[in-house]
Amino acid sequence: MAGMNKILMASYNRIMVMKLLYRYEKLSIKELTQKMKLTISAISKIVRKLQKEDFITLSSEFVHCTGNHQGLWCINKDLNFFLCINISSTMISSFVVDSLGNCLDIPKEEDIKFFKKNKEECLFSHFLYWQTLFAGLKYASISFNRSIKQDKSDSTEEASLTSLAAVLEVRLGIKIKLENSCYTMSLSEKWLGSGHSKSFIFILVDEDVEAINIISDNFYNESVVIPIQLGHMTVTAKSKVSHGSRNSLVEYVGNKYLCEKNNSSSIEQFYTSLKNGDSKTLLVYKEAKQMLGIAIGNIINLFSPDKIIFEGSFIQENELTPLIEEIKKSSLPYLFENCYINKTRLTTEQVMAGSAFLWIEEFLKNSSTL
Repeated sequence: MAGMNKILMASYNRIMVMKLLYRYEKLSIKELTQKMKLTISAISKIVRKLQKEDFITLSSEFVHCTGNHQGLWCINKDLNFFLCINISSTMISSFVVDSLGNCLDIPKEEDIKFFKKNKEECLFSHFLYWQTLFAGLKYASISFNRSIKQDKSDSTEEASLTSLAAVLEVRLGIKIKLENSCYTMSLSEKWLGSGHSKSFIFILVDEDVEAINIISDNFYNESVVIPIQLGHMTVTAKSKVSHGSRNSLVEYVGNKYLCEKNNSSSIEQFYTSLKNGDSKTLLVYKEAKQMLGIAIGNIINLFSPDKIIFEGSFIQENELTPLIEEIKKSSLPYLFENCYINKTRLTTEQVMAGSAFLWIEEFLKNSSTL
């Protein structure tokens, strides 16, 4: 048991050094020591190992510390390139990301109809396109929006994508990871955004309503990830939350249902009507806001997170303050007061590039197997 704890601690420390370098870009060993509360010898050992494995490198700049010149350490930008493919309800897009999570080129995009018509041909064309530009591309990740399961003829979408990824791995000689979009976005928040806390919940409100609870920075557990099917919760004003198939949250908040209730042809038209003060649209939005507030209030009561971070059209198109007021009504006061609630501050590219961190985390945990 002690040996296992030692291994987990070493893995945790490696990830923490990398997270700090992601966050601050350049740090000296002394600065890493101060931030991690470890000895200089312990940090030096971690840094040497990460340097040997090419995860980090010395910057050309130098800083003067306590009479000695120490190099500034930074992420090795040339370490690896990752192909990220994202499948939403309307678009399939792909781009290459470096080990800092930066998008390296203009995304290749296609309408989702092409993907649904011939999945293998569509994905194969994306891989070949980027392999031509980035020779030696070895790692890829595919993130998908659960709303693509709405096609009744494709009820096992995740299973079909898994088998398709296996075929592409053999044909192209690459390694592929498959994950849903909400989780990859939460990884972006963990590495690049506001997810620097003991526990934070990332909530995506778009076609569906999904949530990921990440309990991070626990010394012996690293990161514990709890997916929450928030959109499938049954929510009513009287019975605050339960489970079932009727009156689910997504029927109040999801894009499809907002459009149907308002007779809008698109979600963009819905939000345009809302901004213009249309009375019917305001009523639909008020109900959606109330139900979402009830659901999130109960999530706060259940998990007591340090932070809640939102993404999705419902959040980005509207002011957050009215929703926070609704959340407050359903939350225990002392839990609500200790929970920071905000929209993601990441750009679209940074949010979607979270799929690259599926690989980066694995490299850091056990680089010898890859």
